Amino acid sequence: AEAAGTFHPFGDSGDPQEPGLVSRPRRAPGQMPWRTFMQGSYALAVVWGVGFVWSIFNILFHVDIPIQPVVPGVSMVGTPKHPELIFSDAMPHPFFTPRGMSCHADMGPTLLIYERYAVHSLRLAVDPTTGMWGVPAGADLSPEPALMACLDAAGDFRAEGMDSLSLTCSHQSPGCTATVLGAHGQHTLQCPLGGHDVGVEAAPASEAAEVYGGPWRAFTSADSPGAAAWAVRRGRPGAFVQLQRRSGTSPELVPQVEIAGSAASSVSSLHALDNSTVVGLEAGGRVHAWFLQSGSQLSWQLPPTTRWSGLCVANSSLYLLGTQTRQQLGRIVIFRSALPPELLGQN
Repeated sequence: AEAAGTFHPFGDSGDPQEPGLVSRPRRAPGQMPWRTFMQGSYALAVVWGVGFVWSIFNILFHVDIPIQPVVPGVSMVGTPKHPELIFSDAMPHPFFTPRGMSCHADMGPTLLIYERYAVHSLRLAVDPTTGMWGVPAGADLSPEPALMACLDAAGDFRAEGMDSLSLTCSHQSPGCTATVLGAHGQHTLQCPLGGHDVGVEAAPASEAAEVYGGPWRAFTSADSPGAAAWAVRRGRPGAFVQLQRRSGTSPELVPQVEIAGSAASSVSSLHALDNSTVVGLEAGGRVHAWFLQSGSQLSWQLPPTTRWSGLCVANSSLYLLGTQTRQQLGRIVIFRSALPPELLGQN
């Protein structure tokens, strides 16, 4: 018996199955699944190609797609007034990658900009009319090394690197203190500062203290008596947690309260306005504010033309650190913006 050449019941004769039906061209067996697989492969290759090109632009030119996730329970206030550029300068060295920035009103117009293994101070000027910090016209300012003696005295801690830095100033003791969280997120180092000169420590650095429950990142602390500290627990999703001292005099910190639904997994920098209000910044430019007493949360969106890396608040102004993604590539930039009205009462 001769086997049929196709799956069609009439073979290759082309005869219709029933009288009166119009015959249609028949494809060889296996042609339809092959074409379906080919078209799907083409579509997948196009998606991969677009993703590869975007990844190259994102890595080399810091071009990002401003897509923001919808976070349940978070009120989006809107886009604040475009921040004012107050400082732009070349990177301190070719491999400089800013991790954050810290400031405090009691420290005067000084910004501490930190990377993994070094801290730089930028001394601004005070506008006599408005009281805001800025750079005078024609002034040639550049970041200078800071906290050198404190970090050098803690060699093992410095070798680990820094994740974040927070400034606190107490009226009960002279000067301020810089608390540094190590890159591993499990220890802090306190560096006492003397007066308004952050380049000179008033006392030797204290020993590194352990922070339990981590590892942590984006550490910050408040000034008030019995002040709490906050940090984001590493991992996905990152938990926003309040930390307290283990005892009255011990510098060790232990988790106290986890803020549920805080949307802090993408936050890279935190700043405590007081003992119950914290603001955070994402690299994509979303600013969050957590009001811990009321349990509410607000968010603002910054312009996407900058890769944001740090923020701090002083004298009712918000100072933002970043690197440009479209213009002035390879430069460090600092912006100043008025504090949103919702936060003015907390500053």
